[in-house]
This record gives sequence, C-alpha cells and structure tokens, in this order.
Amino acid sequence: MKLTLIRHGMTRGNMLRIYYGSTDLPILPESYAELEARAKTGFYPTAERYYTSGMLRAEQSFRAIYGDTPHSVLYGMREADFGDFEMRNYAELKDDPAYINNSGNIAQITYEQLAALCGDDVSTWGARMQCESDSAWEVYGVWVSTPVTSAE
Repeated sequence: MKLTLIRHGMTRGNMLRIYYGSTDLPILPESYAELEARAKTGFYPTAERYYTSGMLRAEQSFRAIYGDTPHSVLYGMREADFGDFEMRNYAELKDDPAYINNSGNIAQITYEQLAALCGDDVSTWGARMQCESDSAWEVYGVWVSTPVTSAE
C-alpha cells in the first residue's frame, strides 16, 4: 500500500508562527489559488481512496487540489490540541513555566530551530501521522505547499 500525505495550505496561523492544531483555521485565499494552480499541472498524485482530517483547512486544500472528488473523513488524522499553548507563539510562551517544563506532546522548537535542523526547504520537513492498521504503511511522499509571503 502507498500512503501519500499532503499537508494543508498556508493559514494565517502559519504566517504568525503560532501553535495551533484543534483551532479550525481556514487556508489563505492565495494559498487556495496556489494549490489549484499546482493541481492543474498534475503535480499531485491520484489515488483509489482519499481521506482528510475533516478540519476546514484540510477540506479547503482537498477541494483546491481534487475538486469534488469523493473522500472520507478520518478524525484520527486531526492535529494535536495544544491546550493552553493553542493560538500562542513562542515569544508569548518562552517564559511560561508550564511551557518550559512541559514534558507532554508539545514540540518545544521554533520555526528557526526547525529550519536550522531541516533546511530552508519546507518540503523536507515531513509530517507526523499516527495510525493503527493490520497492514504495514509505507509513506510514499509528503507534499508541502510553498509558503506565501504575506498574511494580507
């Protein structure tokens, strides 16, 4: 089995570099247009079945790429809820003892640190997906849209 993960388009939360997962943010209009344009070139793979997390940003990205193609929602693919850290950025949290001492599931890394570790090409950053299956999963590819340069 091949599994292709396609990350949602750019949101205002991405532009502001805030932690968000459970907040249902839409993608930016220019990101929608970029996904549509790239889809017209045949950039994205086709599949027998399609799934999304059901989040607005995932649904919008899917529609931009695959139009009205039928798909199913797998709620288990939703991003983590960052709890008290949700919708806040590193600058707001860096001195918060709860953030500093957090040993839970929050990744305590800035975008700058991630870029330093993984390079400036966001398409190499990959994706995290948790799933349970009776069969092995092969990650075939991860596609990340190019960041837009303005949140306006």
